[in-house]
Amino acid sequence: MIASAYWSKSPRSSASSPISAVVSSFSTAGTGASVKLLDAVRNHHDPRVNTARMVLVIDTPRVFKPLLAPARYKGAYGGRGSGKSHFFAEMLIRRCLAAKTHVVCVREIQESLQQSVKKLLESKIKTMHVGKRFTVMYDKIIGANGSLITFSGMRNHTAESIKSLEGFDVAWVEEAQSLSQRSLDLLRPTIRKEASEIWFSWNPN
Repeated sequence: MIASAYWSKSPRSSASSPISAVVSSFSTAGTGASVKLLDAVRNHHDPRVNTARMVLVIDTPRVFKPLLAPARYKGAYGGRGSGKSHFFAEMLIRRCLAAKTHVVCVREIQESLQQSVKKLLESKIKTMHVGKRFTVMYDKIIGANGSLITFSGMRNHTAESIKSLEGFDVAWVEEAQSLSQRSLDLLRPTIRKEASEIWFSWNPN
């Protein structure tokens, strides 16, 4: 995964701006370099640098690019090695970094967190070098900006207990091929916040 970072401050900014020296001193060969660049700018002693607006950009495989646009429902399927889960995990982390976002990662049956995508998300947080921006707890992940990622098995939910997910911004349904109609009927009207999304990733039969 290749990443780059660029900055935007004002139309009058020029190449001679003090931030240009900071930016040019970093490689754009990976996400880690981009995150270090963000930190370097934000912690710089010169206010003309540390008040610059930074954007982290991560290249996305062409097949997944349509999923970057806002949509009520998003879906991706493929076998092992297709990259679908890795793509959704990275997109989820990026969204939680960009703004306060509440996410629930669900599957039909989840008897333990070992069956969830929690380990994958922890790995992405590490490889993207954004560990300082998240607190990983036993059953959830909390972002420094108030973002929240939780994990749940749909089979254990009732019409009453599912109400705890109201107000969430994203629901990611992993192994969606196993999701029952009952669970889908519970989930869809619950994730109803304005601009909320439901993501589905599944394996072909």
